[in-house]
Amino acid sequence: MNRIIVVFISLLLICCTKNTSNLHKIDLGVGSKYFNNLFSENNIPDTVKIIKPTTDFYPISGTVSHHLLVAPIINEWFLALKKARKIDTFIIISPMHYKISNNIISISKLDWDSPIGIVKNNSFYTNKILKELNIKENEYDFHLEHGIASLIPFIKYYFPESNVVPIVMDEFNKRISLCYKLSSIISQILQKHKNCFLIISSDFSHGGDRELTDKRDLLTNISLQYFDKDKINGAYSDNNVGLITLYSTLEKLKVNKIHFLNHTDSEIFTGIKQDNITSYFFTFQY
Repeated sequence: MNRIIVVFISLLLICCTKNTSNLHKIDLGVGSKYFNNLFSENNIPDTVKIIKPTTDFYPISGTVSHHLLVAPIINEWFLALKKARKIDTFIIISPMHYKISNNIISISKLDWDSPIGIVKNNSFYTNKILKELNIKENEYDFHLEHGIASLIPFIKYYFPESNVVPIVMDEFNKRISLCYKLSSIISQILQKHKNCFLIISSDFSHGGDRELTDKRDLLTNISLQYFDKDKINGAYSDNNVGLITLYSTLEKLKVNKIHFLNHTDSEIFTGIKQDNITSYFFTFQY
């Protein structure tokens, strides 16, 4: 297990995106020879509990980590989603980890070149969102963006014919009105396109010790349970703009149920005591 943890830490540090003329190329670097470990169901430590959904489960959205440290749980999340429903298009909202431009929101039209094949962009819905938000494409904000790149291989593996609409948003320059406008567009797409799914790519509490992480996660748990966009500051995540957009979308679609597949953190997952813990909530809304 320790060897696997080291492998996933290595993957987390080096997974990035390189822009070519017409592709976002996902680079797993020296970790690529361990790539098949991403899709193994046997690498979850005993301290991590997976709560599998029931058979009548049909989610329309979910939150999932972009840290490949917890790749086995990301895999379980995608596996549960695969068993639950058919998906043709993923709309992914990620935080903007690297502030390359001054954009508050960026969307790319490029396809994604993963180690197991190309994932196409859904140009129709990408153009629709660009037009309705009155913004221009900016693929450069996706350079090195692991909030999207970490998930693309799982999408290709479990939903090989699907396409994506990738969106990155500036977490530190929130525009609530923009989140609401984006949620209106997304809710229209989800209503019209029944095989579309919304992913919020997010990790939660960062940099705390055990006591602080537990306190923060308790507040985050409440926020996630009640989809309360007015109390979003109670959630500790790196993608609260994504959560605001999610909650507003769910309100418009009258979705009010949540399934917690897993809640854990880097200390529990690795079994190594830490003073700089990152926490994770893997959820589905239905």
